[in-house]
Amino acid sequence: MAVSSIPISSLSNTISYYSKVESDAASRINRAFSYICRSKPFKRTHWRA
Repeated sequence: MAVSSIPISSLSNTISYYSKVESDAASRINRAFSYICRSKPFKRTHWRA
């Protein structure tokens, strides 16, 4: 990766964009995981909610 060729402003914009996308994906994964936990009778002893 040629980080030196990328301006700092666009780099920070890219980081903020990807952190937003990651948080959206994480919330979606959490929602799907909680739905799976509710729908299936499986033990949640190994998972910290």
